[in-house]
Amino acid sequence: MTPPIPEPVRELAAGYALGALSPAETRAFETAMRDSPELVREVADYRELNALLALRPGPQPDARLRQRLGERIGAGKVESIPAVRSRRTPWLELLAAAAVLLAAGLAFRIWALRERLDQTENALAASERQLARREATLNTLLSAQAELTIVQLKATGDNAPGIQFFWNRRANTAVAQAFRLPPAPKGKAYQLWVMQNGKPVPGPVFVPEPDGHALILTFALPAGGIQAAAVTVEPEGGSTTPTMPIVLFGQVAGI
Repeated sequence: MTPPIPEPVRELAAGYALGALSPAETRAFETAMRDSPELVREVADYRELNALLALRPGPQPDARLRQRLGERIGAGKVESIPAVRSRRTPWLELLAAAAVLLAAGLAFRIWALRERLDQTENALAASERQLARREATLNTLLSAQAELTIVQLKATGDNAPGIQFFWNRRANTAVAQAFRLPPAPKGKAYQLWVMQNGKPVPGPVFVPEPDGHALILTFALPAGGIQAAAVTVEPEGGSTTPTMPIVLFGQVAGI
């Protein structure tokens, strides 16, 4: 990981791009730049902005303007009008250019800080959603008291995916936690089914996280109890009848 750039070094980037540093500052900055791709990018950005600045001398008066002026005042000739010289000396122009570049760099840094703030806020929101899901899961499990049935949905093979299906028989609701699920094909999703009297009843549609985990929040089960649960791959909107093959399957113990 590249170490952070000290602010005194970063602040030399605009001056380096304009060639306004002293020899000692130039050597120090170039030494730091060799180990910092970020400084290289900043200098490139400053040079690109500098190329867009139009630092031209003031306009010269037109000779025809002098002739028209002489005719208007009735003079036989008009004394030569000295060329208007820009009041800004080169070093003032250099300072103005540096100010523009520094302002652009500051605006970029503010934008980067806002991006980081947005990312932090998104991470906090995701954490809050995760806590809410965990709370819902705990409520389902704890409210079941002694009437909690756990169904293990498994696939064959070593390190195969699986689902823990928690059935709150007291409230006839359930939550499920999936693990090691491969990503669903494009345009597809996983769907949970419960078996009642030999017939599949459609349940929630879900997509696992990149790490293969998924938490299926509290959902109601059909009245009358279930005998098994299964998972298939279906269209993103879900199906009313399962598509074969069955990916995961588990029977309710004691049924």
